[in-house]
Amino acid sequence: MNIREYIEGDQRFVKQRIDRMSIISLWVRKEYTNMLTLYEKHVPVPRPIGFFKNILVEGYIGTKEKPAPQLKDVQVTEEIYTMTLDGIKKMLSARLVHSDLSEYNILYHRRRVYFIDLAQAVDIDHPMATEFLKRDIKNISTFFSKHGIKTSFEEMIQDIKNAIPKNLEQED
Repeated sequence: MNIREYIEGDQRFVKQRIDRMSIISLWVRKEYTNMLTLYEKHVPVPRPIGFFKNILVEGYIGTKEKPAPQLKDVQVTEEIYTMTLDGIKKMLSARLVHSDLSEYNILYHRRRVYFIDLAQAVDIDHPMATEFLKRDIKNISTFFSKHGIKTSFEEMIQDIKNAIPKNLEQED
Protein backbone atom coordinates (compact mmCIF):
# COMPACT_ATOMS: atom_id res chain seq x y z
CA MET A 1 0.00 0.00 0.00
CA ASN A 2 1.17 3.52 -0.76
CA ILE A 3 2.11 5.91 2.08
CA ARG A 4 -0.43 8.42 0.79
CA GLU A 5 -3.33 6.04 1.48
CA TYR A 6 -2.52 6.00 5.20
CA ILE A 7 -2.39 9.80 5.32
CA GLU A 8 -5.11 10.97 2.91
CA GLY A 9 -8.01 9.38 4.79
CA ASP A 10 -6.75 10.42 8.22
CA GLN A 11 -8.71 13.46 9.40
CA ARG A 12 -5.88 14.50 11.72
CA PHE A 13 -3.79 15.35 8.66
CA VAL A 14 -6.48 16.51 6.23
CA LYS A 15 -5.15 20.07 5.94
CA GLN A 16 -1.58 18.98 5.28
CA ARG A 17 0.02 19.36 1.89
CA ILE A 18 0.91 15.95 0.51
CA ASP A 19 3.49 16.29 -2.23
CA ARG A 20 6.81 14.67 -3.02
CA MET A 21 8.76 17.15 -0.92
CA SER A 22 6.61 17.05 2.21
CA ILE A 23 5.45 13.44 2.46
CA ILE A 24 8.45 12.05 4.37
CA SER A 25 8.42 14.75 7.06
CA LEU A 26 4.64 14.35 7.32
CA TRP A 27 5.09 10.57 7.69
CA VAL A 28 7.58 11.11 10.54
CA ARG A 29 5.26 13.60 12.22
CA LYS A 30 2.39 11.13 11.87
CA GLU A 31 4.41 8.37 13.53
CA TYR A 32 5.39 10.70 16.36
CA THR A 33 1.75 11.81 16.81
CA ASN A 34 0.58 8.19 16.88
CA MET A 35 3.27 7.18 19.37
CA LEU A 36 2.53 10.14 21.63
CA THR A 37 -1.21 9.40 21.59
CA LEU A 38 -0.62 5.77 22.50
CA TYR A 39 2.09 6.53 25.06
CA GLU A 40 -0.23 8.97 26.85
CA LYS A 41 -2.97 6.29 26.89
CA HIS A 42 -0.54 3.78 28.45
CA VAL A 43 -0.30 1.58 25.38
CA PRO A 44 3.12 -0.10 25.47
CA VAL A 45 5.12 1.77 22.82
CA PRO A 46 8.61 3.28 22.90
CA ARG A 47 8.66 6.69 24.58
CA PRO A 48 8.33 9.35 21.86
CA ILE A 49 11.03 11.98 22.34
CA GLY A 50 10.75 14.20 19.28
CA PHE A 51 11.08 14.59 15.54
CA PHE A 52 12.66 16.92 13.02
CA LYS A 53 12.13 16.68 9.26
CA ASN A 54 12.79 12.99 8.48
CA ILE A 55 14.19 12.01 11.89
CA LEU A 56 12.15 10.44 14.69
CA VAL A 57 13.69 10.04 18.14
CA GLU A 58 12.17 7.49 20.48
CA GLY A 59 13.14 5.59 23.60
CA TYR A 60 15.32 2.52 23.20
CA ILE A 61 13.87 -0.86 24.13
CA GLY A 62 16.49 -3.48 24.91
CA THR A 63 19.65 -4.10 26.87
CA LYS A 64 23.13 -2.60 26.54
CA GLU A 65 24.08 -5.61 24.45
CA LYS A 66 21.18 -5.76 22.01
CA PRO A 67 17.75 -4.40 21.12
CA ALA A 68 14.62 -6.19 22.30
CA PRO A 69 13.68 -9.07 20.01
CA GLN A 70 10.70 -9.01 17.69
CA LEU A 71 7.84 -11.28 18.68
CA LYS A 72 8.80 -13.61 15.82
CA ASP A 73 12.05 -14.39 17.67
CA VAL A 74 10.71 -15.24 21.14
CA GLN A 75 9.14 -18.28 22.74
CA VAL A 76 5.44 -17.44 22.44
CA THR A 77 3.24 -17.95 25.49
CA GLU A 78 -0.39 -17.44 26.43
CA GLU A 79 0.74 -14.47 28.54
CA ILE A 80 2.31 -12.78 25.49
CA TYR A 81 -0.87 -13.42 23.52
CA THR A 82 -2.95 -11.81 26.28
CA MET A 83 -0.64 -8.78 26.46
CA THR A 84 -0.84 -8.37 22.67
CA LEU A 85 -4.63 -8.58 22.72
CA ASP A 86 -4.79 -6.07 25.58
CA GLY A 87 -2.53 -3.72 23.63
CA ILE A 88 -4.79 -3.91 20.57
CA LYS A 89 -7.78 -3.09 22.79
CA LYS A 90 -5.95 -0.12 24.29
CA MET A 91 -5.04 1.14 20.81
CA LEU A 92 -8.68 1.02 19.81
CA SER A 93 -9.67 2.83 22.99
CA ALA A 94 -7.13 5.49 21.98
CA ARG A 95 -8.97 5.66 18.62
CA LEU A 96 -6.11 4.18 16.58
CA VAL A 97 -5.74 1.10 14.40
CA HIS A 98 -2.12 -0.02 13.92
CA SER A 99 -2.71 -0.93 10.25
CA ASP A 100 0.43 -3.05 9.85
CA LEU A 101 0.44 -5.23 12.95
CA SER A 102 2.41 -8.45 12.83
CA GLU A 103 5.04 -10.36 14.77
CA TYR A 104 7.60 -8.03 13.16
CA ASN A 105 6.10 -4.88 14.72
CA ILE A 106 5.91 -6.09 18.30
CA LEU A 107 8.95 -6.25 20.56
CA TYR A 108 9.24 -8.34 23.72
CA HIS A 109 11.35 -7.06 26.59
CA ARG A 110 11.31 -7.73 30.33
CA ARG A 111 8.07 -9.69 30.10
CA ARG A 112 6.24 -6.93 28.22
CA VAL A 113 5.23 -6.40 24.61
CA TYR A 114 5.88 -3.09 22.84
CA PHE A 115 4.17 -2.00 19.65
CA ILE A 116 6.44 -0.33 17.09
CA ASP A 117 6.36 0.95 13.51
CA LEU A 118 3.37 3.21 14.05
CA ALA A 119 3.59 5.62 11.10
CA GLN A 120 0.84 3.83 9.22
CA ALA A 121 -1.54 3.75 12.23
CA VAL A 122 -4.80 5.51 11.41
CA ASP A 123 -7.60 7.13 13.35
CA ILE A 124 -10.70 4.95 13.64
CA ASP A 125 -12.56 7.37 11.37
CA HIS A 126 -10.20 6.65 8.46
CA PRO A 127 -12.17 5.13 5.54
CA MET A 128 -9.96 2.01 5.59
CA ALA A 129 -9.80 1.56 9.40
CA THR A 130 -12.10 -1.47 9.43
CA GLU A 131 -10.12 -3.24 6.71
CA PHE A 132 -6.82 -2.40 8.42
CA LEU A 133 -8.11 -3.72 11.75
CA LYS A 134 -9.28 -6.96 10.16
CA ARG A 135 -5.88 -7.40 8.52
CA ASP A 136 -4.10 -6.72 11.84
CA ILE A 137 -6.25 -9.26 13.67
CA LYS A 138 -5.82 -11.85 10.92
CA ASN A 139 -2.03 -11.44 11.04
CA ILE A 140 -1.88 -11.72 14.82
CA SER A 141 -4.32 -14.63 15.13
CA THR A 142 -2.46 -16.54 12.41
CA PHE A 143 0.89 -15.95 14.12
CA PHE A 144 -0.27 -17.08 17.55
CA SER A 145 -2.18 -20.07 16.13
CA LYS A 146 0.99 -21.25 14.38
CA HIS A 147 2.73 -21.15 17.75
CA GLY A 148 0.21 -23.32 19.55
CA ILE A 149 -2.00 -20.65 21.09
CA LYS A 150 -5.65 -21.57 20.72
CA THR A 151 -7.15 -18.60 18.91
CA SER A 152 -8.71 -17.60 15.62
CA PHE A 153 -9.71 -14.47 13.77
CA GLU A 154 -13.30 -14.89 14.97
CA GLU A 155 -12.25 -15.45 18.59
CA MET A 156 -10.04 -12.37 18.58
CA ILE A 157 -12.79 -10.23 17.06
CA GLN A 158 -15.18 -11.46 19.75
CA ASP A 159 -12.62 -10.81 22.48
CA ILE A 160 -11.96 -7.21 21.43
CA LYS A 161 -15.57 -6.44 20.51
CA ASN A 162 -16.12 -4.24 23.58
CA ALA A 163 -13.07 -2.14 22.68
CA ILE A 164 -14.12 -1.66 19.05
CA PRO A 165 -15.62 1.79 18.56
CA LYS A 166 -19.16 1.66 17.14
CA ASN A 167 -18.19 3.04 13.73
CA LEU A 168 -15.90 0.02 13.15
CA GLU A 169 -18.49 -2.62 14.07
CA GLN A 170 -19.45 -3.60 10.56
CA GLU A 171 -20.19 -7.14 9.58
CA ASP A 172 -18.66 -8.64 6.42
